[in-house]
Amino acid sequence: MRRFSIAGIAALGLALGACSTPEDTGTDAGTNTPDGGSPPSSINIKVSGVALSHPLNAAVAAMAGGTAPAMKDSTSVAVAVVDPIKTMMNPAYPPLAAGALTTAEANCPAAAGGGCMWNFDTVNIKDATLGLVVMLRDSSATPKWITTATGIAGASTVTALKANPTPGIAGAKTFAVSVATEAALVGFVNALRSTTDAAGSLVAKGFMIGSVLDATQNPVADATVASSSADFDIYYPTPDMTTNPPTVTNGTKTSATGMFLVVPKVGKTGGTSTLTVTPATGNPYPGTMAGTNAGSAFILFLVPG
Repeated sequence: MRRFSIAGIAALGLALGACSTPEDTGTDAGTNTPDGGSPPSSINIKVSGVALSHPLNAAVAAMAGGTAPAMKDSTSVAVAVVDPIKTMMNPAYPPLAAGALTTAEANCPAAAGGGCMWNFDTVNIKDATLGLVVMLRDSSATPKWITTATGIAGASTVTALKANPTPGIAGAKTFAVSVATEAALVGFVNALRSTTDAAGSLVAKGFMIGSVLDATQNPVADATVASSSADFDIYYPTPDMTTNPPTVTNGTKTSATGMFLVVPKVGKTGGTSTLTVTPATGNPYPGTMAGTNAGSAFILFLVPG
């Protein structure tokens, strides 16, 4: 019987125009800035970050006696910055910025922690409200990764950037979940529900992998997570799982990894929910709205207010 530990997740650290008329030029006289009657057609910021393999991938690969895929060995992975509200309403809504992930060695240095860097000089956040999300999508013939989304900015950050776009967002960590990890999580959920869903069924419905963190970005044990929606089940994987035969254990609160899963109930698909955390000590965390569409996984980090 092979055993593996997901305690390494503790190292994770951390986890949405107006036209002018000839009489109204759209600017304040002499300043070339929008006046009160004509809001700006765009508010552009720079956004950069790194695409990483989620730590859970290594744990699942170790269970099978192998190693997780490396981002630098990937092909045909696209990076897109999206408005989560618009994307939830219409998955085909155009991204705010998009491009291919460059996996050349120079773009995936050791300093990137096993990931590959990405950068967008122009991301129009004028209409974003809830926050910003980055999606990683593998369109290769034999994908290594499922489509994975990571939140990189909340509503307060977007509001601040609209007032002062100059700082932008730099160093955002975005994560990809491997096809093998999704298959293992399907087995985990099957064992808990006594179901026989096939690999790929979780991402087909849409699900979330979350981590509860403290104010210093460390995982929080013994916390519970509540969903405002009755359409989801929340599971807490314990640090050790066994395989051969597949025997899966599940806790009633977060383990030392701080990890939890948000999975649509049988017969449900994707959706949104406000998630609240009750730690073993201290005050409950403020509610965080999160969601996922069919066909993707969402990575989120819940932190104190």
